[in-house]
Amino acid sequence: MKHLPILSGALLLGGALLAGCSGGSSSSSSGTQLGPLVTVAGGTGRTFVQNNFDGSPSAVGVTIDQAALNSFSSAAPALASTSGRTVRHGTEHTSDVVDEAALYSFALPENSSVVNHVTLDWNPQGHPPLMVYGVPHFDVHFYMVTPAERAQISPVNADSPAPAASYVAPDYVSGVEGVPQMGVHYVDPTSEEWVPQPHLFSKTFIYGYYKGNMTFLEPMLSAAYLKSKPDFSSDIKVPAKVKKTGYYPTKYSIKYNTEANNYSVILSGFVKRNAS
Repeated sequence: MKHLPILSGALLLGGALLAGCSGGSSSSSSGTQLGPLVTVAGGTGRTFVQNNFDGSPSAVGVTIDQAALNSFSSAAPALASTSGRTVRHGTEHTSDVVDEAALYSFALPENSSVVNHVTLDWNPQGHPPLMVYGVPHFDVHFYMVTPAERAQISPVNADSPAPAASYVAPDYVSGVEGVPQMGVHYVDPTSEEWVPQPHLFSKTFIYGYYKGNMTFLEPMLSAAYLKSKPDFSSDIKVPAKVKKTGYYPTKYSIKYNTEANNYSVILSGFVKRNAS
């Protein structure tokens, strides 16, 4: 393995519902299931799942309101939790405390996708490699494991064993560093932030693995890009094989909803895949 030195129609529906709901989990006649409302800095956010008539997922996403985004730009936002992250470099027994981040966790309505829950990580200083990801940004982790399982992920030997090539999307390579409660981030060196030469990113898509198993899918986006009120969708590169049966996304979107004045990161284009 080589190493490296967020459905427009669905969103409009989900955003409008999110703007008009509060409190715990709820549903609508449209088939949209809403997760519990979560305090996000000075605003709020929540997850949502939209299903097809056969019960399969059409969109899984998380939305934050304008107040939440604005508060991240203030001098002292009300953060959920902050802590230095200690990463482990491969099999070496040395570690470094990297950036200080705020983490917000979102329960997800029951669904048939491989996604179990979502976290929003705010990185005010960015994180290494700084020439690419060293800007204030959000990591949106769509976890395939439970919160309890995520809590057990260690940075030590996180990429040992590494996943076989058939379980890794084309072009993706290991970022080497193990991150507690995450695993190892696999990045695509052919994505826009790396070509024609490394430069500060605006958006990208990352996979996470732990000891050979996929643990999360991660749209990552800069604060500046989100503030530009984007209307973006892209295909996701997918691996040839998967170890867990379920519905996997083939697209991701990052959308601003003008009517609801909120921002959503969405997985869509779900396809049923069987473990092999």
